[in-house]
Amino acid sequence: MQELIKLFSFYSLSSEIVNSKLYWMNKMTVSPLISIITPTFNDLSNLKNCIESVKYQDYEFKEHIIIDGGSIDGTVEYLLEESKLSPDLVWIVKRTMEFMMR
Repeated sequence: MQELIKLFSFYSLSSEIVNSKLYWMNKMTVSPLISIITPTFNDLSNLKNCIESVKYQDYEFKEHIIIDGGSIDGTVEYLLEESKLSPDLVWIVKRTMEFMMR
């Protein structure tokens, strides 16, 4: 029975991935997906301006990827709240070993 459940779970996950890829492939035949990548570290005020600028671009097929280097100025909290409002916003926080040891 557990094998059947595992197989079903794998099938469901696989079909979701396939459906997602088909969805984006259909969208991309109309227009390509544009990725904007923004690195940041302890620069919340400028990051807010950058996110607002990208958000208000009228191109529909875009994603905004923020790569944070382990900021301690409220950037992570801001990104957490902003990502709830902006489905195009993807963010990654990379904490260095030096920061983690503090």
